[in-house]
Formats: sequence, structure tokens, C-alpha cells
Amino acid sequence: MAYIFNANYDSPDLEFDEEGDFAIPPDGAFITRHGKQWKVVRHTIEETVAGPPMLPIIRINLTDQF
Repeated sequence: MAYIFNANYDSPDLEFDEEGDFAIPPDGAFITRHGKQWKVVRHTIEETVAGPPMLPIIRINLTDQF
């Protein structure tokens, strides 16, 4: 998963989930990352061409402006 804070695409916070155990937060949900409250603006799931195994890239756009 790539957490993108306040539309800053230059330095996403990456978290690897090779087993698929992490829950994808729904749009509009509030989550805590690095001790701070964030709101999920939207998430996208992109298929990869690298592999095996082929793992999707999940981008989660977050904002602290709510």
C-alpha cells in the first residue's frame, strides 16, 4: 500500500502486504498514521505486471484537512 499524504506524491509512505492481510480503508474513513488522524479521500487499486506473484498496488490518498 502506498499512503499519500495531502497529495504529496513525491514521498509516499509504503507498507508491504505480500499476504493480502491488510484491510483497505474505505473512502471517507478516518485512520491513524504516525500518531496523526487522517481522512481517506480515495483509494485506487492498480494491477501490476511484475511478478510472480502479481501483487496489486493500492494507493490511499489521505488528508488532514477535514
